[in-house]
Amino acid sequence: MKRAAVTGIGRGLDLRIGSNRVAVAGTGVAVFVMVTVGWYRDDLSILAALLAGVAVFIAWATARELTPDYPGAATAAMVLALGAAVIGQPSVLISAVAMIGIRLVAGTVGVPISVLDVAILGVIGAASGVSLVLWIVAVPIGAWVWSAPEVGSLRRTAKVAFVVGVLSGLALAYALAREYGWPDVEITGTAYVFTAVAGAAMLVAARPTTVTSMTDSGAARIDVARIRFARLAAGSFVMWAAVMGGIAGFWSIAPVMAALLTTAIYRVFREPA
Repeated sequence: MKRAAVTGIGRGLDLRIGSNRVAVAGTGVAVFVMVTVGWYRDDLSILAALLAGVAVFIAWATARELTPDYPGAATAAMVLALGAAVIGQPSVLISAVAMIGIRLVAGTVGVPISVLDVAILGVIGAASGVSLVLWIVAVPIGAWVWSAPEVGSLRRTAKVAFVVGVLSGLALAYALAREYGWPDVEITGTAYVFTAVAGAAMLVAARPTTVTSMTDSGAARIDVARIRFARLAAGSFVMWAAVMGGIAGFWSIAPVMAALLTTAIYRVFREPA
C-alpha cells in the first residue's frame, strides 16, 4: 500500500506477476527491433527506438485498463503497436495522456488520489489543452474529477488544478497559432476509414460485459460500467484524433488503437458468451 499513499493514478509493476514480466520483456524486444530496423534502413536513432519501446509499453498498459481480465489482450496490443511503430513513430506524449485518461475513467487503481496526483492533473490538463488531438481527452477526465469517488477530499483542489491546466494549455495553443498558424491538416479518405475501424472496434469492445478483476487496492471488484465507459472513451479518442489530425493524428495515438482493437478481438473470440 505504500505506492497508493504516493499516487492514486500510477500503477505498480510487480514483476512477480507474469503479465508484468511480459510487458517489460516486450518493451525490451520492441527497442531491439526498432534498433535493428533503424540500422537496416540506415537511419538508426537510439532515442527513436527507446520512444518506440515506451509507445509499445503504453499499448500494453492501455489494454490492461480496457481488458483487465485478459492479460493476453495486452500482449497482443504490444505486437500491434510495434508494427505501427515500424511504419511510423507514434506520439508518446499523446498516447500517455490518453492512457491516463482511460485509466482514470476505468477506476482500476481504486485508491484516493494524493497531492502529487493533483499536480499531475494540472499537467495533464495543460497537455490536453495545448494539443488539438487531445482536446477530447479533457472531457472524460473532467467528468472524473467532478464525480469519481476516489478524488475524495481533494476534489476542490483537483478541479482548480485541472481547469487551470486546461485553460493554460488552450492559451498556449492560441498563442502558438497566432505566431505560427494552425496546423495545416489534410483529412483524407484513409483517415475516415481509420475512424470507421476505430468506431467499429469501440462498439464491439463496449458491448455488455462482466469483469472479475479487483482494483489495485484489493478493496472491491472493478466497476464494469466504468470499464465500458473507458472503452467508449478510448474509441472516441482515436476517432477524434483521426478526424481532427488526419493520418498523422491517428498514428500519434496508435498505441491506444492497438489496445482498443485487441480488446474488441478478445471480446469476440476469447470472452465466454
